[in-house]
Amino acid sequence: MSLIHILSPDRMLCAVEVGSKRAALEKLSQVLSRHITDVDKDDIYQALWEREQLGVTSLGYGIALPHARMPDLTDAIGAFLQLKRGIDFDAPDDQEVDLICALLVPNHEHTDPQEHLKVLSELAKVFSEPEMADKLRAATDGQQLFSLIVRQAE
Repeated sequence: MSLIHILSPDRMLCAVEVGSKRAALEKLSQVLSRHITDVDKDDIYQALWEREQLGVTSLGYGIALPHARMPDLTDAIGAFLQLKRGIDFDAPDDQEVDLICALLVPNHEHTDPQEHLKVLSELAKVFSEPEMADKLRAATDGQQLFSLIVRQAE
């Protein structure tokens, strides 16, 4: 599945102010819940938080990719936060995180269990370029963030 089908400019926010990992996951849950019918923001938050407790989702270099499976989803969906200031995200390099891309994927037997790993791999590849991270940090709106990520993924 292509990132163009998972991300959307209206789920990509710039200069977001949060003070903690929990607050960032709450904000992502709020953004995602507005675009998913019949899934509560608290359920999204709980799924993201529980996955985070299994192992950190920070890639290092100020980037994190929190992700979770959701039983009531039919399609993968993502949201992106560019933070005004970095936060502690238990990164392996101890660097604060200021770019966060969350991914939710369906959790049922009709979904390829490897699909979310493919998407996470694609996202990690997009964010692995230091120049790309700098461009994302300089973006001023959701459309610009979306265009940068989609172009990099092509």
